[in-house]
Amino acid sequence: MNRILSLLLCLMLLPIAALAENVSTAPEESDVQIITITVVGDTTLGSSKRVQTRFAEHSYQAYIGKYGYAYPFDGIRHLTENDDITLVNLEGVLYEPPKLSDSHLVFNGPADFAKILTAGSVEIVNLANNHTDDYGKPGYQATVAALEAEGIPYSGETEFGRDLYWFDFDNGVRIGFIGLFPGYCGKNKPKVQQDFQKLKDAGCDVIIASIHCGVEGQATHSQMTDSYRKLAVNWGAHIVVGTHPHVPQGLWVEKGVTTLNSLGNFSFGGNTGVDEALYSPESIIAQIDLHFKDGVYIGHQVTIWPIMTTGAADGSGMDGKGYANDYRPILVEGDQAQAIMQKVQKDTTVIKNGKKDTTFTLNPYVDGQGAVQDFVPWPGDKK
Repeated sequence: MNRILSLLLCLMLLPIAALAENVSTAPEESDVQIITITVVGDTTLGSSKRVQTRFAEHSYQAYIGKYGYAYPFDGIRHLTENDDITLVNLEGVLYEPPKLSDSHLVFNGPADFAKILTAGSVEIVNLANNHTDDYGKPGYQATVAALEAEGIPYSGETEFGRDLYWFDFDNGVRIGFIGLFPGYCGKNKPKVQQDFQKLKDAGCDVIIASIHCGVEGQATHSQMTDSYRKLAVNWGAHIVVGTHPHVPQGLWVEKGVTTLNSLGNFSFGGNTGVDEALYSPESIIAQIDLHFKDGVYIGHQVTIWPIMTTGAADGSGMDGKGYANDYRPILVEGDQAQAIMQKVQKDTTVIKNGKKDTTFTLNPYVDGQGAVQDFVPWPGDKK
């Protein structure tokens, strides 16, 4: 739901001091246009053959059949309904093949599960990830058809398509989206760079790049994440959104660009928690307020929301340990939220005076407000 507002920034932003180079409180200006982007992590609208058969009652399909399309986003819909764009990393395919794969790493759901995204107020999905080719080209084509039937845009550089998308707002503001996955991007860097240029040539004021890479289950971001972050930034990204590790990682702030190294999972049907342990039910959602003055991008501000990817109780998982997955992420508060923020802090870095500064301290999480970070201005001389 669009909410393009003209506000007095000095009344809405926390009066917190700058913590690093290129990071400061927002400018005290009136008539600033704010466009809010909500980003959530790995989302698999379906499960594997093993779960669908042997553990059918615990499958993603069973939960949607019981609770309906709106169920997965119920716990956080107040965020997605009151932003301008919600971006989801969609893993797996919306396709029912003649024969299900025996691999426990291949996920699928029916075409009508695209309605979950509509019900969750999702405006765009990233398809550049290692599950886009689950069931090959037929699976990809069926997924695209299901998304298009629901009017859900998509972006992503893949073997099956080089898809870009942008949204237009008041004052001629245009926000572009692109997705990178090493399996394709590593072999096709000139093509991907050309697509960044297409977004620039189309007049995109801000480019949001999804990157799907890293080490699964690792609390700190990998060298691969650094490499693709640098590529995305050098090619023109203003915001970089990382996925794939399935656990929350930190922020990297440099030259006016914030990278979210890994959001963790969101509504993820790939693991039930009953047939195999979850990587971690702890994750984050980020909301990014993009600021414009007279149609010109001047910077952004990030708010972090700690979540649990399941509302099931501890001890409900495999062999009475850990968590079962009910596929409905929820916001958390108090000690639970602070524990997740500590994990994000561990991997948070800013470049200060040209050097990596691992002492960069995130602004704290506040119940009901999230962890509102300092305003990051966009360098006026950077194109």
